[in-house]
Amino acid sequence: MMTGTTIFVIQDKELLRAGLTALITQKSDLKLVGQEGSVQTALPLIRELKPQIVLLDLRSITAAELDAPNAVRQASKHSRILMLIDNDEGEVFAALSSEAEGYCLREADFERIYNAIQTVAAGDFWLDSAIARKVVKALLDTMAILATEPTDKAEFEREELSARELEVLALVSKGLSNQRIAEELKISAETVKTHIRHIMKKLVVNDRTQAAVKGLKRGLI
Repeated sequence: MMTGTTIFVIQDKELLRAGLTALITQKSDLKLVGQEGSVQTALPLIRELKPQIVLLDLRSITAAELDAPNAVRQASKHSRILMLIDNDEGEVFAALSSEAEGYCLREADFERIYNAIQTVAAGDFWLDSAIARKVVKALLDTMAILATEPTDKAEFEREELSARELEVLALVSKGLSNQRIAEELKISAETVKTHIRHIMKKLVVNDRTQAAVKGLKRGLI
């Protein structure tokens, strides 16, 4: 009979996946039941194996698989998702929008990832402190915007965005990185950066998170 917390790893980089799975197998209270390089190939196995924890690297999710966490839940409703992400604003908010059960930095040492696995397996939520700091900062920035938001209609009209800028802003609000937005809209990442600079200038904000907040409040997206 299998004992220990069952783990399924989704990581598209073969060397990283091999290293991660090797470390998991060294822990007597963890049981690696499967590994795949993509969500698409992992889902049938997750449906069959029903692991307690799905360790999912955000970068393994393609532009066509943005709803991957929900797909995992549909395949195995009792599986809990621990997501590995980079300490990057775009990745952080893209990951948080997926409503996983835990978020751990990709660069963390394995003992920290191991602690995250144990915490999530116990039914608790895990959020690395560095990620939490970004979330708190975004919340404070949002509160500042809402407190000082002008209501002048003329200013609103002066800040009108183009159709393409509205498309970019909508994807920014979903937490997508510049590269993901580029893939979704079939344009270059450099073009996305240009659009975001124009959006921030028109909305009079300092970063993409503030742009998303202001866009939502104004009903632009």
